[in-house]
Amino acid sequence: DIGSGMGKVVLQVAAQYGAQSIGIERVQSRHQFALKLRDKLPPLDKLELIEGDATSQDHTSRLFNATVILMRCD
Repeated sequence: DIGSGMGKVVLQVAAQYGAQSIGIERVQSRHQFALKLRDKLPPLDKLELIEGDATSQDHTSRLFNATVILMRCD
């Protein structure tokens, strides 16, 4: 999930379906909120919450390996 915000989508996918889920959020306060939500759930082995810019070279390889990419454009 690019711009995963508070992590609701990736958290639900990981918890409900056990699918590998990666959320990338560049706004620190939203990322921190997602971490707090994650900590309230049982351990989710396939969940990764990343604070950063999805277009940076550090994260683009994750995009190339994805089968589903969610990005909300307002």
